[in-house]
Amino acid sequence: MSTIDSLQQFQRLGLTQPSAPPSTESVGQTEFLQLMLAQFENQDPFEPMENGEFLSQLAQFSTATGIEELQAAFADFSNTLTSDQALQAAGLVGNEVLIGSELIRQDGNAGAIDGAVDLSAASGVVTVDVLDAAGQLVRRIDLGTQPSGQPTFRWDGRLDNGDAAPAGIYQLSARVARGGEVESVPTLVRARVDSVSLGANGSGVTINSDALGSFPFNSIRQIF
Repeated sequence: MSTIDSLQQFQRLGLTQPSAPPSTESVGQTEFLQLMLAQFENQDPFEPMENGEFLSQLAQFSTATGIEELQAAFADFSNTLTSDQALQAAGLVGNEVLIGSELIRQDGNAGAIDGAVDLSAASGVVTVDVLDAAGQLVRRIDLGTQPSGQPTFRWDGRLDNGDAAPAGIYQLSARVARGGEVESVPTLVRARVDSVSLGANGSGVTINSDALGSFPFNSIRQIF
């Protein structure tokens, strides 16, 4: 099939337009079959298209179509999950949750803050340090020997000398002694959910807490 014949056939099918930029629209199933028929009609009778070549093109089209359909299905599924998360998160407003966090906020009024440490196995002595913004130790909480799980602790919002800790952001640092070695372990903090936010284009749900700031919905470990 000559180049001119091909161009004319493509134009009749609406697949090309002279003197215009190439179309970025994808070829649908109907257009693809029309194009295949046009190739058959205009092929060189002395060099016909091989069956294998024809089947290969059909397989490529089927694969591309299947991928597009699968992507669309996953997009719908993702939107459904995000909507479900948003509904669940909205129901948390006013409740308290336990989330993974190393940062806490103190209001300067010696407000107590409850938390927990995440232990994958039984431990020796567990210690939780409270550090100020400069990294200085302001309070040490000794939890003693603990089994595996999430043993809780409470910081009463006071310094070692008994004074109320100044308002600001503080960091929690927990460690456990095992067999003569000291290992850092994750900390969890209990906080009230004050509002929820849905990301742009359904890109995720964010939980907002006046005490802790904002954190992802999937960081919640327990609901009270």
